[in-house]
Amino acid sequence: KDAAELKALNEALKDLLDGIQ
Repeated sequence: KDAAELKALNEALKDLLDGIQ
């Protein structure tokens, strides 16, 4: 996949984890 897409997914995942805590 595209590196930029992976970075966007990683950022979204980090946001999600931040929201849980």
